[in-house]
Amino acid sequence: MNAKDESGEPDDAEMAIRMTHRDNRIPWILYPEDKIKNSWDLIITLVLLITCIQTPYAIAFAGSQVETNYFSLAIDIIFIFDILIIFNSAFYTEDMDIVDSRMEIGRSYFKGWFLIDSIAVVPFDVILESA
Repeated sequence: MNAKDESGEPDDAEMAIRMTHRDNRIPWILYPEDKIKNSWDLIITLVLLITCIQTPYAIAFAGSQVETNYFSLAIDIIFIFDILIIFNSAFYTEDMDIVDSRMEIGRSYFKGWFLIDSIAVVPFDVILESA
């Protein structure tokens, strides 16, 4: 199973097997090939698209604040769940090695998108209205 091409890299068949079959799964870690992870990624993509449409609409037509606040709250809750899911999701390195250590996942997320994601879920509109 250690077939290598001329460059010493694993061939495509071995890479495909490594990416779809996992012998040593860590409990409560979502792997990139898991159906639930793919479904969640699709949901987040749709929520992001809806947000991209809804936000300019809400700014341009500041209609019913109650509906907008409930919608924003629901979106924020979904994004908070996404942060939790990212902390429990394995990922591939550039060399196509899986990283499923919680410490490495957290370190990578903190170095990357965590600050942006955490700022994005702060309900600044609610905070400013109550001040």
